[in-house]
Amino acid sequence: MRITNQMLNESARKAGLDLNRPTLLDYMNKNSNNTLYSALSKANQSTSDLMKKSNYEKLEKSSNELVDILNRLSDDGEEGLFSTAKKENDYKEIYNTIEKLINSYNNIIDNSKYITGTLESFYTKMLKEIPSEDSELLNSVGITVTKDDKIEFNSEKLKLVDTETLEKVFGNDSEFITKLAYVTSKIADNAEANVESLSSSYNQTGNIYSSVKNKYDFWG
Repeated sequence: MRITNQMLNESARKAGLDLNRPTLLDYMNKNSNNTLYSALSKANQSTSDLMKKSNYEKLEKSSNELVDILNRLSDDGEEGLFSTAKKENDYKEIYNTIEKLINSYNNIIDNSKYITGTLESFYTKMLKEIPSEDSELLNSVGITVTKDDKIEFNSEKLKLVDTETLEKVFGNDSEFITKLAYVTSKIADNAEANVESLSSSYNQTGNIYSSVKNKYDFWG
């Protein structure tokens, strides 16, 4: 037998149910401040926050990686990259580190595309300007700026660069490395702060949603 709306309505009348009572959705629309509505709204917001958090985490990771690389290049101690390369007459590790620098820089440019905050835009703009400001110096070692604001290098040309020039561009006294380290550390710090803030916001929303879910869990 096919159950019709009429049959359901008749059964509801016999049971003494008010067929004109507002639905849960009506109630929520009229009472936007009620706990369930508020929790669901915050749950939707938390999804957005999770995406932002993920983007900031990627930016933080790539920024910290670049900071570590820059610290290695600027280490002028006896165990530093340049000191070791000179003693062993082997610059392979320096070439590899420069390649990592370029990859990490480009990762930051990619990750920053998904973050549109005012401060992030400011730091990203500063970051993009550094290679352009030092374009002549970078070109001398085979590094060029691409149309999409990334940097790329010619490995063969880089290997032909003399030690003095190589250290001038990438060593402890390099203005390029100093500026890059300053801006990148700011990006990393800001990304970390946002990750912590969004984590706190999500946890708070999650706790509120969980408590309300338990309250309205009609099916146990």
